[in-house]
Amino acid sequence: MKILLTGATGFLGSALLKAFLQQDFTVCILKRSFSNTWRIEAQLDHVQAYDVNQMELSQVFQENPDFDLLVHTAANYGRAPGTSSLSVVHDNIIFPLSLAELVIQQKRPIHFINTDTFYTKSAFFYSHLAAYTLTKRHCLEWLKLYARQIPVINMRVEHVYGPLDREDKFVPSIFRQLLANVPAVDLTSGQQRRDFIFLDDVVSAYIAVIRHLEAGRPGFGEYEVGTGQSVAIKDFIREMRTVAGSKSELNFGKLPLRTGEIPDSQADTRALEKLGWRCVFDYKQGLSRLMRDFKKQQQSEA
Repeated sequence: MKILLTGATGFLGSALLKAFLQQDFTVCILKRSFSNTWRIEAQLDHVQAYDVNQMELSQVFQENPDFDLLVHTAANYGRAPGTSSLSVVHDNIIFPLSLAELVIQQKRPIHFINTDTFYTKSAFFYSHLAAYTLTKRHCLEWLKLYARQIPVINMRVEHVYGPLDREDKFVPSIFRQLLANVPAVDLTSGQQRRDFIFLDDVVSAYIAVIRHLEAGRPGFGEYEVGTGQSVAIKDFIREMRTVAGSKSELNFGKLPLRTGEIPDSQADTRALEKLGWRCVFDYKQGLSRLMRDFKKQQQSEA
């Protein structure tokens, strides 16, 4: 199997890249010339990398007429200082739709697997990530139209956590404070619930879907990726403190909830389970595994 992967330098994309290579898939990746490749340095010699800011996307398909699958994980969350709304629109709508157009032009069965998020569920509109959420929703609606011509699969991922995530993300930022035994960690009430899924389980879900791809007939399909159960953020953070052996005080209710805060989200995993996929890590097991990874990283940095 030959795969074109976007977002390979990111948190999820890098984990997928490593798994694809372990599965003996042939992988080409799309990145920018200035992308930070620290997560995939060991894998770069085993892939064909294209710098999309220095070439036409069509060249990638001209040089690789035998792609079986495109896995799209790249995204612009709009968090970086100075990020414009237009750049979020380009990265989250124009870029993936340009790829879909090129897939259509190949006139052969190439599956398009899109990475989506629970933030874009129709019942939610999370103001904290408004530009990201809006553009991801628009992209998905367009991909449903493209599904009339190509096979499209949407992977709607719940709150994924695991090693090598950005330090400013929710789980690693809280974990590092707890490991440092800061006097107190200010938090919201923590009553809102999330389906926290460990990175390895997300990766295995993608592999399960890829292994069960049918002949490339046009159409749209979706898989919700999570444990299938939500847990209160308060309980999740308390378990983080236990695993970290921290003495930090947890100040629940110190911070206000964001506008449009999502009260509860969990995946319906029945479609994945029909493929034989099962979640391996509950949140306690996942946090214990993550704790070991943090300790290894601290030792290597010492």
